[in-house]
Amino acid sequence: MTLEPKAEAGLTTLQMPENATGESLLTISTETSEHEAGTIVIDAGTLEGTVTDADGTPLETAVEIRDTETGVVADTVMTDDEGSYKTTVSSGTYEIAAEAVESTEAATVEMDETTTVTISR
Repeated sequence: MTLEPKAEAGLTTLQMPENATGESLLTISTETSEHEAGTIVIDAGTLEGTVTDADGTPLETAVEIRDTETGVVADTVMTDDEGSYKTTVSSGTYEIAAEAVESTEAATVEMDETTTVTISR
């Protein structure tokens, strides 16, 4: 996602889409003068998938997305009644774990790309 302020005086604000919990991931405001312009690039992608049991039955559960480099939880989302989840995270490598499934999957999320991860027992 790119924000390109116009080369005129003013304040430009960009707010990232909300994640599955309804929280805004990032808000950026820039002030530009008549003589300056800039580009702000937000390095984020979409992480989505499903959680199922061993028989393929969808599970409603919490899904934790943890940054493998920092160990920080980037997001926790709930699956819907079809076992699906979807969120926006910064580009990087993550461990995805579902509360109802004793399994963790790894995934790399790229800027402006959708990464799909299915978690199953």
